[in-house]
Amino acid sequence: MPSAQSYPPTTAVVEATRLLSLLNRYSIELTDAVGTVPGVDEPGNGETLALVELFRSGPISSNDLAERSGLSRRDTNRLVKTLDTHGLIERVPSESDRRVLLVGLTPAGRRQRTKFVRSLTTFFDRTTELAATIVDAFGPDDGTEVRPVGDLSDALSAAAAVAGAGVAISNALDDGEGSPRRRSAMALILIGTGEVQRPSELAERLGYTSGGMAHVLDELERSGCIERRYGTLPDDRRASIVSLTDEGSRWVAASCTAVLESAPAVAPVFAALGARV
Repeated sequence: MPSAQSYPPTTAVVEATRLLSLLNRYSIELTDAVGTVPGVDEPGNGETLALVELFRSGPISSNDLAERSGLSRRDTNRLVKTLDTHGLIERVPSESDRRVLLVGLTPAGRRQRTKFVRSLTTFFDRTTELAATIVDAFGPDDGTEVRPVGDLSDALSAAAAVAGAGVAISNALDDGEGSPRRRSAMALILIGTGEVQRPSELAERLGYTSGGMAHVLDELERSGCIERRYGTLPDDRRASIVSLTDEGSRWVAASCTAVLESAPAVAPVFAALGARV
């Protein structure tokens, strides 16, 4: 097993950790807003994009829904099945080819769309200050003003833009085969700062349950990125502390740099959200 090390965090790690902490806070609140759809409890970026496309595009094929959202066909079908179970969608024939069935909204689905838009509007209206703070964290060091991506006053367009920004961040945290799962990345980066070492502290910072945090740490330990040590805390000899291995340190350094390099694609989105009136 790679040896566990304690390295002072680099500037990139410190900056990326601050930024990702803000984004994590924003994401948790957005998840609550999107999660008003029955059966969609913890939507990721792909599920959010799929819901937006379904609610604003009218009847759409499952293939188009998958392509526009970036979800796999399997995950798209699972989402459609969930919405169908709750009576929110129905299959309707395509006008151009009656043999093709499209996914359309039922009356209950249209009522849910109204609730969805209302929930998103409330969320975006109350998080303009947080969006502006994210822009400051992402903004150029020379003080150059970040130009908004465009008008995001429409709640569905805003949700699609945020989900797209989330995809850009996720891609920065995914360096290919063997990299930690994306949902584990923030935990690994927090460990890299040296500020958080106890699993309970990590869970609190990330909004995870103790069981969820244990699962994430199990994944990171299996990937060779962390090591858990026991018997080192004088107040609780049974508790563990978590530290990075050499492999984990290399991954954190590379990923934090990649996150900061994603700023040109992400900052304009939050600049537009911060300018909502």
